[in-house]
Amino acid sequence: GLGGGGFMSSFGFGSKKEKKVAVDLSPSPPDERTPEEVAEASGGVLTAEEVVHMRELFNETDADKSGHVDEKEFEGLVKKLCKEDKTPVPKHKDLLAAFKEADSDGGGAVCMEEFTSLYIKVKKGEVKGLGGGGFFSFGRKTTSKP
Repeated sequence: GLGGGGFMSSFGFGSKKEKKVAVDLSPSPPDERTPEEVAEASGGVLTAEEVVHMRELFNETDADKSGHVDEKEFEGLVKKLCKEDKTPVPKHKDLLAAFKEADSDGGGAVCMEEFTSLYIKVKKGEVKGLGGGGFFSFGRKTTSKP
């Protein structure tokens, strides 16, 4: 269901065990946009296929199905993407900085939409220490347009 408990649990009324006080563990809403819409919004940086693939990896990484990944899960997700891409894994401090940048609401977790935004920035080479042709470049576009 939609909207079940998310509102109340953000005030600490949820039945989930508290991990860290500052982390809001209420489920994040899924990114409602279609892969095609996300691909279009990325300005051609991502294809719909890449969006689908990234979401699959995100969901695999989101072990508790909360709709968001914490710092540790985020790091695992990035490492998985690097491994697929055969690119070096970024330094821990760069991953940490990227996590903080992606966690735009400061909730201590990154939802699908926040991760997608970061992913697009990284693919454009806009994130210090990540990307710029290496990180997240699987399915890299060739210069010839169809």
